[in-house]
Amino acid sequence: MYETPLRHFVNDILLGFKNRNQKKLRKLNDIILKEAVLHFTKPTFELGVFAYILSKLVSKTRFLKKQNDVKFKEIEAILKDLSKNIDRLPESQCLLLFRDLENDIIQLEEEDKRYITNLDTKGRLKAAALLYAQGVSIGVASDVTGINKQDIQSYAGKTRMFDRLEEPISIKDRMKIAHKLIGG
Repeated sequence: MYETPLRHFVNDILLGFKNRNQKKLRKLNDIILKEAVLHFTKPTFELGVFAYILSKLVSKTRFLKKQNDVKFKEIEAILKDLSKNIDRLPESQCLLLFRDLENDIIQLEEEDKRYITNLDTKGRLKAAALLYAQGVSIGVASDVTGINKQDIQSYAGKTRMFDRLEEPISIKDRMKIAHKLIGG
């Protein structure tokens, strides 16, 4: 059976999460968000965000405690469901599964709050700044991610994302991306 990029991404995320491999998940975040910039779909974007969030979960010992095993199994079950069905489900159903993932992560954080910003918001902020750094307009990046424009600019400036970009995107490709992102 032919494996689509989304199915492939979900399988890789599941494997990285099961193996508690933070580096693999962070690399997947970069790869998937780059794909989202070039060929935007909401599920692709969400997968990129969750690759980052899950990398944070597996990198923090406070989340790796035995008491969180059940929640980690629930996350794995959602990823397995996505892996099996992502090609058959309408986008709206995929997004519901992503909300289930988000809820499980929020519940994990609720037990040990340490930061002003939760992992979901931080992941979306990072993704928005990456979209912006890759050439997507600040307005479109804000609309797609739900993150305030000023927060995106501030984060991108503080992290020096623009300095680390390997391949600049041409103006022509930026226009195509913007057109696709705003539904044209």
